[in-house]
Amino acid sequence: MDAIILTPIFANALKFAMDKATIEGKITIGMLAIVSIFSWTVMINKALQLYKASKWTKRFFGAYRGTRDPMELFNKNEQFEGAPAYDVYFTGAEELAYHLKNNPVEVAKVKSVNPNSIHGAHTDVLAHWKKLVAGEVPFGWEIK
Repeated sequence: MDAIILTPIFANALKFAMDKATIEGKITIGMLAIVSIFSWTVMINKALQLYKASKWTKRFFGAYRGTRDPMELFNKNEQFEGAPAYDVYFTGAEELAYHLKNNPVEVAKVKSVNPNSIHGAHTDVLAHWKKLVAGEVPFGWEIK
């Protein structure tokens, strides 16, 4: 009786199935076991990869929120390998750094703008500026 209690239930079923199976059945069961081990390995690795990506993404967003300059993490050469958002950020920062280095932008200060040269309000800011120049105060604005 002790032997029955200590023997796993499925061990007897597996032994019976292997005893009664043909050679083709045994080969099929063996191949299915190999493919099952392979698929479980892939699933476990993907789960670990998603966990790592989530952890590094949280660290990247925390560091990015702590900066005022969008290029600060890139300039400090901080690494967040495994974070998909960091990969996108790094690629964009590389491209931006390249263009800023090779195509520098110079901003010229505009001394005056003729409001009559603006035909229609292209943006809200220009519309408010035209009203201010004309002496009107746009709704919601306070002149101090």
